[in-house]
Amino acid sequence: MIVSRDAPALGGVYKLVSIEQDGKRRPVRKLSQDKATYPDEKQVYRRRGEDGQFCGDILALAGETIPEAEPLLEPVLSAGRRLGPAPPLSEARERFQKQRLALPAGVRRIHSPDPYPLEISPGLQAATNAFRPVQ
Repeated sequence: MIVSRDAPALGGVYKLVSIEQDGKRRPVRKLSQDKATYPDEKQVYRRRGEDGQFCGDILALAGETIPEAEPLLEPVLSAGRRLGPAPPLSEARERFQKQRLALPAGVRRIHSPDPYPLEISPGLQAATNAFRPVQ
């Protein structure tokens, strides 16, 4: 990952997805216009076409299984501690190169790249549609 010299920071936004209350976890969702979020913990799955190229991602609930798709998110910390050693930089670099080359050429293009497809899973869509804020 690279940042520019004139803006040497990587921005990020934390979005709350659930709250533990009385020992029970309940999903939460932001409903503000232009800032609405999907409820609960999620997983991102990546699909490959028959040619081995990536052909789209699916945003799903963490407990959902998406057939013929690879889960992308893996826990690396728990209670402030690493769950395992970090991979060597050479291994991370090699994985990145393979993943980048598996993207369609149009998506990798610097100028006017093609959009990369993202779908919402049926389970996440159902949870979103059924969500009722706590009063």
